[in-house]
Amino acid sequence: MIVDSHCHIISGDQRSYPRDLGPNPAGWVRDLPAEEFLNLMSGAGVDRAVLVQAFGAYRYDNRYVAKSAARYPDRFVAVCIIDPMQPDAPEKLDYCVNQQGIRGLRVVTWKKYLPFYLAEFQFRFNNRNETDIFGKAIAGC
Repeated sequence: MIVDSHCHIISGDQRSYPRDLGPNPAGWVRDLPAEEFLNLMSGAGVDRAVLVQAFGAYRYDNRYVAKSAARYPDRFVAVCIIDPMQPDAPEKLDYCVNQQGIRGLRVVTWKKYLPFYLAEFQFRFNNRNETDIFGKAIAGC
């Protein structure tokens, strides 16, 4: 079995999946719908793919990768991106895993001091007397 472990898909339907390109749009962002990507996979002999949320196109809106993975579960699995510093991050992750069927978490941050940033966010969640964000991800898989 051949698995492509890090793929980005971009819907051509910008009405349903509007892009959020931010102030510095990524040059790689172009339409690559799930169905077109499936054709490319088949042509290359790739059996399955891990769809990683395209931060450069959608930021934290995980709907397109989630719906695509749910539509083609024998070919795709999805990885979401959430903002771990938001107060509702554990609930968003819980929704992604338990309602959308997401199976992976990608932490994206542009902070200069990443180790401090991650330690701060883990401390904050652990002290809320809730399941920490990583625990939610593991429990849902």
